[in-house]
Amino acid sequence: MSKSEYRTEDFVLDPEFRKWVLANDLESKLYWEEFLRLNKNKVEEIEKARKIIINLSKKEFHLDEVQQDSLWNQINSKIDRQEAIKKETKVVSLDSWSAIQHHKEKLESKRREKLKMTLVFSAASVAVLSLILWFNFYQLQQEKAIPPVEYETIEALAGVKSSISLPDGTIVTLNSKSKVTYAKPFNGKVREIVLEGEAYFDVAKDTLRPFIVKTGPVSTQALGTEFNIQAYPESPISISLIEGAVLVFNEEVVGLSEKLIPGEGILASLDNKLWQKDRFDLETTLAWMNKTLIFKNTPFKETIHSLEKWYGVEFKITGKMPEDVYITGKFKDESLKNILEGISYSTKYSYSIEGKTVNLNLTQY
Repeated sequence: MSKSEYRTEDFVLDPEFRKWVLANDLESKLYWEEFLRLNKNKVEEIEKARKIIINLSKKEFHLDEVQQDSLWNQINSKIDRQEAIKKETKVVSLDSWSAIQHHKEKLESKRREKLKMTLVFSAASVAVLSLILWFNFYQLQQEKAIPPVEYETIEALAGVKSSISLPDGTIVTLNSKSKVTYAKPFNGKVREIVLEGEAYFDVAKDTLRPFIVKTGPVSTQALGTEFNIQAYPESPISISLIEGAVLVFNEEVVGLSEKLIPGEGILASLDNKLWQKDRFDLETTLAWMNKTLIFKNTPFKETIHSLEKWYGVEFKITGKMPEDVYITGKFKDESLKNILEGISYSTKYSYSIEGKTVNLNLTQY
């Protein structure tokens, strides 16, 4: 049987174990202390076995005269008043006891440490739970204390252009089917608005509060300047600087930014695939401000979309939209009928206007 499987009685009957308990020679000392280290679950049984062996091994014996004289000499040299006695004695090594107690203390220390960690973990869990509850309560109180942000939206309907004055004095002219949105009150550290469609900005100067127009991922920042932005969903974003200076940057692409001077513009796409800096034609850019429609080799489909926005109508097409027809022309303050008549000279189609609906027949083309 392996000693690791010993029970108390097995240890008592084991000669090597008895030798360690009673004699404690170096070899048995090293063996059994290593055994204790590797078999900590046997500490209690080993302790019981040791007590049994000590109680069973008591036997009488007497010292001879030479041994007595030697012992007396040792006693007299250390204790002057010691009364001489003759006594039965049995010397039992304490090394085995010390080794057993050492391992018992280690096991008890681990139990106490485990209990301590359990208590600490429980206390920490309670503390964390209390902190979460307090934070949620604090957030709830903050939400109650801080009123929700209100937004103002100003919109120009299809076929309508309007001019508005923002609370800071900035003048915004909205093109047809365009709108701006900003937080109320308009008095934060940054004057920020969101544009959908096209607008011309005459920004009130305020060096302490930057003015930012957001159009999708592209933002245009100015302190005091005039610029035009076109940001309809179906077309790339077009930013044109008229006066002053602006910084145009993409919030989704690090390092993608340009500082513009008058006459320069940025053409950018919503999917971030297009970012082009170039000069622009002032007359064409501001034509809508002057009630003028300008087409320069404009595809027929794009021309129709422009007319829908400009006059607030809807085209219903019969037939296939031509892909090889481009329109060029300048129409200042003209009626929709006159424009359709003018275009029809070079494009074969028939049309009819019924309220806000234009029926366009392209089957003859």
